[in-house]
Amino acid sequence: MIYTTIYAIITNKYPMRKEALLGMLEASFGVGLICGPLAGSSLYNAFGFEKTFYIYGAFFLLCTFLMWYLIPELEFN
Repeated sequence: MIYTTIYAIITNKYPMRKEALLGMLEASFGVGLICGPLAGSSLYNAFGFEKTFYIYGAFFLLCTFLMWYLIPELEFN
């Protein structure tokens, strides 16, 4: 859902830089698909099943608050 939303925002908000930004989006998505299972399996081996979810939950909560302040608000006409 987020991936599709970001795709739509990039194409509508930045039409002149669309190709470069979509390339960055695709690259970051690919890196996430590579690093996510690696990080998850490393955390599972180090901390076990339950604590892995707590660590990921805290990380996503931190990222949510960071994005809340770092992403500018869109202006609708």
